[in-house]
Amino acid sequence: MRREAGVALITALLVVALAAAMASALAARQFMDVRRTGNVTLNDQAYLYALGIEDLAAQFLSRYAQQQKYDAERDLAQAAVTYAVEGGMVSGRLVDLEGRFNLNSLVNADGSDNATALRRFRRLLLQFGLDPELANAVADWIDPDSEPRFPGGAEDDTYLGQDPPYRAANRPMASPTELLLVAGFDRAILYGDEEREPLLPHLAALPEAATTINVNTADVQVLRSLSDKMDDGVAQAIVEARRERPFKAVADLLSLPPFKDWKTEEKNALTAGLDVQSSYFLVQARVNLDRARFHLNSLLYRRSDGARVIPILRSWDPAGGV
Repeated sequence: MRREAGVALITALLVVALAAAMASALAARQFMDVRRTGNVTLNDQAYLYALGIEDLAAQFLSRYAQQQKYDAERDLAQAAVTYAVEGGMVSGRLVDLEGRFNLNSLVNADGSDNATALRRFRRLLLQFGLDPELANAVADWIDPDSEPRFPGGAEDDTYLGQDPPYRAANRPMASPTELLLVAGFDRAILYGDEEREPLLPHLAALPEAATTINVNTADVQVLRSLSDKMDDGVAQAIVEARRERPFKAVADLLSLPPFKDWKTEEKNALTAGLDVQSSYFLVQARVNLDRARFHLNSLLYRRSDGARVIPILRSWDPAGGV
C-alpha cells in the first residue's frame, strides 16, 4: 500500500507540473498576443497620424498655389508642423523636389540624351570630388538601349559580371537610392562618410524627365551646377536675394548684379530648364507614439493652379528609418 501511495503521489505531482507548465505557456502566449496586437494597433494609429500630416501638406500646397505663382524656400519652411498627441508627438515638413537635380532628366522621354542635364550633372559630381563621367553610367542605366557610352558608361556586360549578376534597368529610376546599383557609386558617395559630404540630399528621381529646377528652392550645389560660370559667390548671392524677395519669374534672376556682365548666350544657357514654381514635393512625416516609431515619405504631385494635389508614391519604415 505504501508503494501504491508513492506512485499516486508522483503521478499527482507530474499532473500538477504539467498543468503548471501548460498554464505558464498559455499565459506567455496570451501576453505575446496582447503585446503583438498592441503593436499593430499603435503602428496603425501612427500610420493614420502620418496620413494626416500628408493631408495637411496637400492642403497647404493647394492654398499656396492659388495665392502665389511661385514656390519659395522660406514659405515651404513655414509649412513644417509639430503636434503633441496623446502618447507621443507628430511632426512633418515639406521638401521641394524640383529644388534638387532630377536624375531622370538625363534622358528625354523619347530615349534621347538631354545634353543640358548631362552637363549639369557632371558639374554637380565634380563638386563632390567625383568623376564627372559617372553621369554616363547613370544615363546608361536609364536609357532604353544596351549600348554603353564612352567614357564611363555601363550596361549589361558590366552588371552581369557582378556577384550576384543583374541587368541594367533601362528605365527611369524610381528612387535616387537606385544609384547604389549603378557602376561607380556606393554608400559612401550617397550617404557620405568622414571624408565626404553626402550626394543624396541633392538628388531626386521624379516620375517624368521634363521637369524644371526651381531657382527659389535649389541649394548652393545645385545652383552651381547650372553653368560653368556659376561659382560659390554667385550661388550665395542668389540664395540671399531670394530670402529677401522670392523670384516671381526666372527673368528676375538675371537682374541680380552678378549677371550684369554675362553674355546673352550664357544667360540663355543658365535659364534653360529653370522655373520658379514646382509640381513635385516630398512630405516627411515622423510619428513617435508610445513605443511605435513611424516614418512616412510621400511624393505629392500638384497642378500649377493648385486645384489638385495627389500622392503618387509612399514609402514608410515602421522602425523609424529614413
